[in-house]
Amino acid sequence: MVIPFDLATSDTALAWTRAASTHLLSLELARSDDRVVVDAPRVMAWLAATQNVDSSRVSLDVARATARRGGAGRVVIGELRPVG
Repeated sequence: MVIPFDLATSDTALAWTRAASTHLLSLELARSDDRVVVDAPRVMAWLAATQNVDSSRVSLDVARATARRGGAGRVVIGELRPVG
């Protein structure tokens, strides 16, 4: 399960990268035959039931709870930072 990455900037123009990177990584991981990946819209729905999905940060506890809710054996979390 890929949790939306934390957005480490206050620049709202970059907010779209959070959802896009989550979706693209989920699609790429799903190409493998040896794993099943929970699709991004389902992850977002589970997060919405747990916390405000518009928040720029997902805590480790919330990420783990969401993964357990989805029956995921592994969870991917990360952070997006502007460079330059």
